[in-house]
Amino acid sequence: MRKGPIPSPFNIPCPTFNIPGVISGYDPCYLCDMSSSKYLLILSLALLLGEAPQAQTSALPEDPLLMFSAPRSAIPVEAARRRRSTFREQDTVDITGWRYGLNIGFYFGNRESAGFYSGAETNENKLSYVLNNSYRYDELRQLINFADTMILLETPTRMTYDPALMVGFLAKYNFSNTMGFFFQFNYVKLKTTDFFSVEIDPQPFLTEPDIRLYGIVGQEERVNVELGLSRYLPLGPKTRLFLEGGLNINDSEVKTHDIQIEGRTYSLINVYGSQTYVPNTSLQSYEVRQGGIGFGAFFTGGVQLSFNENLSLDPGLSLWWKRINLAGYDAYTPHWAITVRFLFRDLGNI
Repeated sequence: MRKGPIPSPFNIPCPTFNIPGVISGYDPCYLCDMSSSKYLLILSLALLLGEAPQAQTSALPEDPLLMFSAPRSAIPVEAARRRRSTFREQDTVDITGWRYGLNIGFYFGNRESAGFYSGAETNENKLSYVLNNSYRYDELRQLINFADTMILLETPTRMTYDPALMVGFLAKYNFSNTMGFFFQFNYVKLKTTDFFSVEIDPQPFLTEPDIRLYGIVGQEERVNVELGLSRYLPLGPKTRLFLEGGLNINDSEVKTHDIQIEGRTYSLINVYGSQTYVPNTSLQSYEVRQGGIGFGAFFTGGVQLSFNENLSLDPGLSLWWKRINLAGYDAYTPHWAITVRFLFRDLGNI
């Protein structure tokens, strides 16, 4: 390349760079050819990538050399972002407004309140209510066929509830796609079973004491009424993480509390008050309600799977910290359940 001031052979301003015909140290024709090739290369790449439509080529800088230092246009990037955002908003399921649903799951009660059914002497319902009654005692002697005495050895110490089916319904109002308020009602019937042991005197021809195990069974109905708030965290257009919490009001009622000896059932609930049980007499019996109202708090977490705006499936895990009002076993204890919730807005459009 030639050095020094060189007069332009055309002696006219350069049409590409709009500069005089004399450039100190450069040949205008060489610079023009090189710049044009760079310009064409950059323009071809931009058109190939689809980010520089022909309608926008007028926004390119006048000097093609500045293409290497000029930032990429933000217009195509912002447009793409707007398109993606619009797609997400249109595809996201709207869950605002009233929703109604069905709860179903398995409830696991805390064993602390199950101790109410152990039949211990300190409990409201005692094994001695049956075993120490002289009329019942004679009846049991004939039933079990022991020689002289029957002694209570042990009562259950670790009674537990069986997992039980829980069903309920709820009504929910979502203020937005991220927040809602709800009321729900759940019902569960619990059962607990265990064994107590007695020692009986053997018949004269037997030398070793005879130890027998007999069953003890309690059944209880429990209702949970709850008010709470829901918080939704989007995971996708049709999936959300939900967190719920609120106030729990529960009502527990003992339905049956029995022992089973040699195929015969005896109730441990004293329905005669201060009267002594005498068979084949018309004793005054009373309606006895054992249990009562308790309070607590609950927390639920899970994932909402929306099929459409009218129907969703919400699997989750519920935890309670509440007081079960059973005499002598009414401390605050944890309880939990695995649940599935079906939520709908308009059954006719599912």
